[in-house]
Amino acid sequence: MEFYLAKLISRVQFSWQYFQTDTIYIFHCQQLLHKYTKLDKYHDLSFIAILGKIEYSWKVLFRKIWTKKMTTVRQQNFLLRKEKILSMAESLLLDNNQDITLSELASELDIAKGTIYKHFKSKNQLYLELIILNEKRILEISKKYNNDIKNYVSQYMLYHMLNSNRTILLHVIEERLTNNEKNLKDLFQELYRIREERIIRIKDMTHDYLVALESAMSIRDYLSYIWTVTYGASLLLNSTNYQKAIGSRERLIKLYINQALMTP
Repeated sequence: MEFYLAKLISRVQFSWQYFQTDTIYIFHCQQLLHKYTKLDKYHDLSFIAILGKIEYSWKVLFRKIWTKKMTTVRQQNFLLRKEKILSMAESLLLDNNQDITLSELASELDIAKGTIYKHFKSKNQLYLELIILNEKRILEISKKYNNDIKNYVSQYMLYHMLNSNRTILLHVIEERLTNNEKNLKDLFQELYRIREERIIRIKDMTHDYLVALESAMSIRDYLSYIWTVTYGASLLLNSTNYQKAIGSRERLIKLYINQALMTP
């Protein structure tokens, strides 16, 4: 009998230490165990009843937590698969330097095309989520370099120019989606929210920089100028006609960054 009780106590303690959750059930088990310590005779019928209650409570607890854990595992696998789809879609897009098909994507991932539709209702949604993912990376730059405008501008431009084909493709796709896609309003709102957050993070830094230079440019105009220079440089760096004439890409990238930093 003592062995049986010790086993049940061990199970309850394991549940508490490992899961650290479902405190209502844990508390109930602990109350029952506390009540047992006040019993003097092992053969007491109330003791047998308590053992049964403890075991029942533990089983309920375990089933509940196990269900939660399995649900969490499925959710994690679902998210991991979505990340893999986005990653492969971005790679294919950049390798092909043009639109991709969901059939190509499914083939590369070795999954059924229908699996992709479990995550994305359409190719346009997939594209827009790629754009959002890219915007989140740019947001991270603004978080990391929000104390020095020159560092921020340099890192922002480098991110775009070192991956000029990605910059151009995603911009072209976004323009197309903005004009033609009417069913992804929530995703567009998320995209604009991320951009707004980025602007807010660098707003004060940009303002102080412009004031220090006694510039008449507004924050919006200055940031628009940085984007214009960056996108123009990306177009040049990505142009097959200019590849040979460009010479050193690194030197040209540095030149454009210096040009941007000389203004205003």
